[in-house]
Amino acid sequence: MSVTKSIIRPWWGSRDRTDNPRLRRNRRLMEHTLRCVLSDTYQVPFVTYVFGKDNYKFLKSEGLEDLILVNDDPNPRNSYKRNYIHRLDICHAALEDFDQIVCVNWNCRLIKPFPDDFWDQLNKKESLQAPLIKIRVNILKSREGKANRIFPNDAFIYMRDKSLPNKLLDVLNWDNVSNKWTAESLMAHYLDHKHNGWIGTGKYYDLYEPDFIVSRGSVFKNKKENVCFTLKSKTN
Repeated sequence: MSVTKSIIRPWWGSRDRTDNPRLRRNRRLMEHTLRCVLSDTYQVPFVTYVFGKDNYKFLKSEGLEDLILVNDDPNPRNSYKRNYIHRLDICHAALEDFDQIVCVNWNCRLIKPFPDDFWDQLNKKESLQAPLIKIRVNILKSREGKANRIFPNDAFIYMRDKSLPNKLLDVLNWDNVSNKWTAESLMAHYLDHKHNGWIGTGKYYDLYEPDFIVSRGSVFKNKKENVCFTLKSKTN
């Protein structure tokens, strides 16, 4: 039986947030980035999973064809602090349609032709992969030292285990989880729990680091030779 796989992109949130200037600004940037993606030199087919009927209509009007409406509500969790958990809800829906997915942000864009061995290379590592990044603030209160500033970036998430989204969402019920509204902190806590603590950058690279993406803050920026995706500014 053939294995089905797809690049997917998520879209959620209300287009009419007049009560929140920051969300309105972010929405305008998202819509601009969408148009940049559609005009990129290097592009491969992708499926967009959508929350919200109005969002579906908007994306259709922008020329997108491969659209799947997951929920009529644009923000079904109804919580700004858990806004980015929608990404995992969308991964769950996509894994009901495909055996393997890579969920990418709209500003995660191809900078060179899509590799022929893309999926084969991803299959060589674990069923969950995301690029490790380092930032200046503490994200993970459960770790010691500088390790609490290192976590998987949800701009590019590879999955081939249909149970993974639910396993990650189950982390929300753990009593000691901080910043529980981000998919990034959920992935970090999940992997720490799986390995009884932080495994270190070397082992993370061997098991969970996808070879095809770099971004600002990438821990392994100088170690990769097959990069085809990068995070671009939302203004270009």
